[in-house]
Amino acid sequence: MELKIRLFKLAADQGHAEAQYYLADAYVTGTNVAKNEQVALTWYRKAAERGYARAQYSLGMLYSKGRVVKRDDVQAYAWLELATTTFDDEDRADRDTALRERNAIAVRMTPAQLQQARKIVTDFKPTTR
Repeated sequence: MELKIRLFKLAADQGHAEAQYYLADAYVTGTNVAKNEQVALTWYRKAAERGYARAQYSLGMLYSKGRVVKRDDVQAYAWLELATTTFDDEDRADRDTALRERNAIAVRMTPAQLQQARKIVTDFKPTTR
């Protein structure tokens, strides 16, 4: 394992959300590690639960496309909505992309599903570990 990946892993194990996200990306692409989307999913989820916008977006897209996980519009909408509210102003383009994806999912959802997704967003509290 390359030094860069070992350092990301060390920081990720200590709860650093950005490192968790970059480690997940490495496992998705197979960059300097064996490609493993299940491991990537775990790291995306940890970073997303810590409130890291890029991980929230990536997790939402995995749920939207049914990649690695079963397609789940409620989870996809919720994670993408969280990303839209978490991205900083300098990440406006990323926020707009998340918003477009969220809106595309919303049109195929029932009112009950939208309500369920919005409750997930309302109840969300970033983890500290």
